[in-house]
Amino acid sequence: EQEPALLEHFEFRPLCSADLPAVLRILFSWKGEAHLGLESWSEESLRRELSRKGSFGLFSLNGQMRAFLMVRKNSPEDWEVMLLAVKKNWARRGLMRRLLQEFQVSLGLGTGLFLEVHADNQRAIQFYNSLGFEVLSRRYAYYVDGADALVYRFQSH
Repeated sequence: EQEPALLEHFEFRPLCSADLPAVLRILFSWKGEAHLGLESWSEESLRRELSRKGSFGLFSLNGQMRAFLMVRKNSPEDWEVMLLAVKKNWARRGLMRRLLQEFQVSLGLGTGLFLEVHADNQRAIQFYNSLGFEVLSRRYAYYVDGADALVYRFQSH
């Protein structure tokens, strides 16, 4: 966990299509890592997600995107995380936690947040468990590599 002072030097803001190159740089920083489920995302599918309302980034004060979150509203009370990532050299500094917490605060009370996690991605599973997400179900052979997805839910109170 990173000191709060460092995290205060970041800006949380909505993304737009002009942010696609920064999103691609973040995803490319993880190239070659297994069990992330990134292989199903093309440049075109990322462009479509950015054209919808529901993408947010965490930017350093010099304007560099360090992490992003893409979500979809499924109902008035529920959102689904489509994709989230932090630039690899910024991993394990509390940025993903901050990004999810900023988004959860913006949603308000009584809102559910859903996401899928590659069943072999132990680091992500530990992370979501630490934030209070709970496993809701399993989607068998969900990912391109044949692995299952764990469906997580977070309910704000």
